[in-house]
Amino acid sequence: MPFGACHAKPHCKRSTTQEIACAAKQGTLSVLEFLLPFSDNSTHPNNNADSGRRITTMRLQRLSGIDNHIRITTFFQHAGMAAILIFMPVIAKDVTETVFEIGIIVASFSLAQIISEVYFGRLSDRRGKRIIFIRMGCISCAIVFALHYFADDALLLLAARVTGGVTTGMMIPAMLAYSYEAGRQKRRVASVVSFHALGWLAGIAAVGIVNDTELIFLVSAGLFAAGLVTSAKLPDTSPQKATAPGTTKRVISTNRFLFLALLLRHVGAVSVWTILPLVLTEQMGAELWHVSVVYVANTMTAFVIMNVMAVRINISNVTKFKAGIGMTAFVFVGLVLIEQWWQAMPFMALVGFTWAFLYIGGSFHLMENNPKSTSTGVFSSTISIASVIGPIAAGTIALAYGYEAVMYFAVLIIIAAFAVATRISNADTGNSCQLDEINIKGEDDNSPSAGKNHTLGNIKSPNADAKKKS
Repeated sequence: MPFGACHAKPHCKRSTTQEIACAAKQGTLSVLEFLLPFSDNSTHPNNNADSGRRITTMRLQRLSGIDNHIRITTFFQHAGMAAILIFMPVIAKDVTETVFEIGIIVASFSLAQIISEVYFGRLSDRRGKRIIFIRMGCISCAIVFALHYFADDALLLLAARVTGGVTTGMMIPAMLAYSYEAGRQKRRVASVVSFHALGWLAGIAAVGIVNDTELIFLVSAGLFAAGLVTSAKLPDTSPQKATAPGTTKRVISTNRFLFLALLLRHVGAVSVWTILPLVLTEQMGAELWHVSVVYVANTMTAFVIMNVMAVRINISNVTKFKAGIGMTAFVFVGLVLIEQWWQAMPFMALVGFTWAFLYIGGSFHLMENNPKSTSTGVFSSTISIASVIGPIAAGTIALAYGYEAVMYFAVLIIIAAFAVATRISNADTGNSCQLDEINIKGEDDNSPSAGKNHTLGNIKSPNADAKKKS
């Protein structure tokens, strides 16, 4: 019988505990579902198989609700960020005329995120808390992004962007780790995480509808406020604490090729995103809503591909990451050749395809093998480092050689990123079967087992005992 198969016979009466455990082994329940507070039929007033099945069904429905709350919270968080981030070069042009200063303003947000994501990501693992950082980030972002409305000169806009980088960095690693821990089945988690792409789509579309570079700050703040409201429905969790000293340094060292490939790829990509809105508006006569339509092609494709990964794409996470890195080069070759703003749409769709592969592949590979918030904090801060270097590189190159030179720069650096990515192996980070202990608090406090902690330790190979004996 395959490892994980249920050994209970169909005609045997099973307790609720056995019902849920069997379903978890068969893959029909996630780890979070298995860890929900439950009571054995021996203590349940209706000690029969039907009551056990009803309880199992209720738990499945509850977990589906949790997944949906995670999706909605993720959606609002990323919609709030996208509404500002994509259009910041156009917004910055209203307060400064030089491309170099625009690059500095764009880069300042990511510079603040670098420190914030590493610090708060590590703190989340050390404290064993996720929900505090998720909610703290939402409320801080709602306030800070609303204050962007009053930034009417370059210095104030710079200060607003730095503060925004700190507040978004509070919640990004914790939210990604929470999403992963809330559903051990990777395919379903990919579907949940895909709502960050859908959020980007909604944020970009909202800007196109508003079509006002000042009102979008208030739209962004409202989206973060909505995220705070939905996060109130997320149950608290108690993941296993990761308190070992030197954890961050060890994560970086072990996964150095992945982080370096990601850094190089994103430097090239962000350098293009810095000048692309300017190319579309200045050279091709696009309006703000045209730019929005172009970027929607990106986010819509990413959302669709991430959900397809949840059911059909069965390749390793490392292979996904490498494919995402390598295929990005074709995007910028194509963008060099376009003459009308709408011609950018198929290449932006390809960006969404590649981003889905490298984001899911890279982040899931890290979380399978490392402390989750720490590794995703480094993953996100690597993107932020690139988001500092990219705009500065774009501003410098464009000032000296023009916008087209930035595209060629991106192609070359992404080729280098793919060369580095080929050094990554599936065995880089050790045992992928490690499973954190999780504790869900809240909804079943009145159940007969309220107050008990139901945790699931590391999954062991069926040959583990034999290996010990030998």
